[in-house]
Amino acid sequence: MAGDATLLRTLLRLRHLTQHAAFSAQFGDQAGAHAALAIARVRSGDVDGAADALKPVLALPPAMRINGVVSCVTSVHRALSAAPGSPVAAATQQAIEAFCHAPAALPQ
Repeated sequence: MAGDATLLRTLLRLRHLTQHAAFSAQFGDQAGAHAALAIARVRSGDVDGAADALKPVLALPPAMRINGVVSCVTSVHRALSAAPGSPVAAATQQAIEAFCHAPAALPQ
């Protein structure tokens, strides 16, 4: 299945990123990989797994909530709409909304 291939590629990318020495400098890439994994899991019906995949991103401090990161989590929010009635999907969407209300401040 195409979804399985996407999930596998995403997992491999995430593993690659987490093993790099410069991992902390690549938080945008890390967030994107987590978001892609979350979307793949939603599409495969694993809403709980999607929520787990997104937890590290939603834990980012406001200073790291750059536009690309906010865009990634917004994509997950849209994907979760495919799971109406799921309490986990609803809670994750609420967490995403709260995350997006405190984006990174512009440099002074």
